[in-house]
Amino acid sequence: MIRRPLYIAFGVTLGVLAVRQARKAAQAVRPDNVAASLADRARMFREEVRVLSAERETELRTALGLDVAGNGEGPGSR
Repeated sequence: MIRRPLYIAFGVTLGVLAVRQARKAAQAVRPDNVAASLADRARMFREEVRVLSAERETELRTALGLDVAGNGEGPGSR
C-alpha cells in the first residue's frame, strides 16, 4: 500500500529534475547566450595570441641580437 505513493513521489521528483535540466539546456542554447559565449572565447583567444606573440618577439629579438629595450636601433628605426 505504501509502494504506490512512494513511486508517485519518485516519479514527480524525476519529472521536476528533468524539466529543470531541460530549461537549463534550452537557456544555454539561446542565441544571445551563444553569442556571448563566442565573444568571450574570441576575447580569450585574442589575449592569448597577444601574449604569445610578444613572448616570441622577445625571443627572436634576443636571438638576433636586436635591441630589446627599443632605443631606436634595429631595422625599423629609420
